[in-house]
Amino acid sequence: MFNYRILFRSFTSLTSLQLINYLAPLITFPYLLQTLGPKNYGLVIFSTAIASYFANFIDLGFNYSANQKIAITNDLSYISKLFSTVQFVKLISSVLSLIILSLILFFLNISYLLLIVIIYSVFIAINNSLYPTWFLLGKELTHYSTFIIAPIRIISIILIFSIVIDDNSVIELMQINLFSSFMTMTISTIFIIRHYRIKIILPRLKEIQSELFDSFKIYKGIGAITLYTASNNLLLGIITNNTMVGIFNAADKIRLAFQSGVTIIGQSLFPQVSRNIKIEKEKTINELLLFMYIGASLVLLLTIIAYLFSENIIHLIAGKNYYPAIKVFEIICFIPFTVFVSNILGIQIMLNLEMTKIFNKIIWCGGILNISLLLILIPLLSVFGAAYSVLFTESFISLIMLFIIYKRRIVTDV
Repeated sequence: MFNYRILFRSFTSLTSLQLINYLAPLITFPYLLQTLGPKNYGLVIFSTAIASYFANFIDLGFNYSANQKIAITNDLSYISKLFSTVQFVKLISSVLSLIILSLILFFLNISYLLLIVIIYSVFIAINNSLYPTWFLLGKELTHYSTFIIAPIRIISIILIFSIVIDDNSVIELMQINLFSSFMTMTISTIFIIRHYRIKIILPRLKEIQSELFDSFKIYKGIGAITLYTASNNLLLGIITNNTMVGIFNAADKIRLAFQSGVTIIGQSLFPQVSRNIKIEKEKTINELLLFMYIGASLVLLLTIIAYLFSENIIHLIAGKNYYPAIKVFEIICFIPFTVFVSNILGIQIMLNLEMTKIFNKIIWCGGILNISLLLILIPLLSVFGAAYSVLFTESFISLIMLFIIYKRRIVTDV
């Protein structure tokens, strides 16, 4: 049985946190579009897409594997060992990422501006990856992290409006974002160490191997998600231009703001599901499925409302100069519904029932399908092809998961 008091506290704190995370970009979003222009704004998004591959490599699935472990233990000695091991592995992965980045950039013939923006984007991605999300979620401390992040976000907003003044202010924007990510990561890490009196230790090789093995089982699937997230902006920029990347991202950022509620619910549920499913497996799964039916209906209702008012939403947030973004948003606004279903079936049920192999296969199939569709549809339909590709991929993943859950009769056989 879920502890709905803790779930509500996690949901409200994560809601506050996500509002801060999405409200800050939405406040600065129209200003940056007009100030930087579609080309330079698209350049920033294109660089961020490249950096997300490095972030994906650094995370290594720890946000789920280590999250599960930290959620079910109160042993301070083990907590120190786990925290030290995970952060150590992420730090080593960060160094490797910088080495790989250096080698790639050495052989690329790109403009100086793009080169610098990519470097800044990767450092920001490293800071975000070192931010101990897995620990805060596992120990349900997100209500504390809200108080850490909010002031930093406010300072960043003030700096953006003060320093980013024309289309030549791209580097200044990246410096502000780097400052924000570094301060968030540093202060949160210090808070966790002091709050749990964690002793930083040098992990043994066996401990590193053990954590890598557990995380990689999930990473093989979670890592493939990058194939149908970052690849959208990356391939769109390569096949078309940075202006199209800016238009797609304008609609996608608003979609992600709508989808943040789905993300919050999933993050709030995961620690409790990890504990409860080991005690009352069938009851927990039945509760999750009931929750999915009710939640999916509400998300679908909100999706229909967003679709009907898509033109007003785009004009209000992105401006009238981004008319093509309206059609893009009309296509991708249905994605939160499919993501809600796949989160419950895949993340909450499959991962917690150790169905990682089939989960990984589904995600990889979805990733490969998305890249194939992008390569076919973008040349034919430009930015709209990217939108259709993402919607079809997310729908495919949800339907396959639903089919497998019921084909294996998970509810009655567990």
